[in-house]
Amino acid sequence: MFGKRITLFTVLGIRIGIDMSWAFLALLVAWSLAQGFFPAVYEGLPVLAYWWMGLAGVLGLFISLIIHELMHSLVARAFGTPVRGITLFALGGVAAGDAGDDGVFELGEAGVFPAGNADAFDAVPVGMFAEVGFVEDEERILFPI
Repeated sequence: MFGKRITLFTVLGIRIGIDMSWAFLALLVAWSLAQGFFPAVYEGLPVLAYWWMGLAGVLGLFISLIIHELMHSLVARAFGTPVRGITLFALGGVAAGDAGDDGVFELGEAGVFPAGNADAFDAVPVGMFAEVGFVEDEERILFPI
């Protein structure tokens, strides 16, 4: 991608790795949460507690991005496109494969965006905002009908 790729693990035969730029982003997000957001919302906790909360936020982001990119990879496989791996980098992630020429793969991949973004971790910020009073009716946001 942009620099050194580190392979972390394999899921369903797909290598999952991070670019060093994602490590920088993870540190920036953890610092921002631990030094800004959480102390403002949950006053009076020990500094170490804010850092653990920031690291939990980064872990949630990591898992959410992996699930999202796995959705793309599974659609690619369903259309017969081999997937070499997933790499997370500073702007998100990318599933590396060899796309075909028929356009069907791109159509299927576009349809998986909502499914890939509807994982469990996307509901966490809504619940967190409801907990601290930013959202009055959490159920109405999660289930608007």
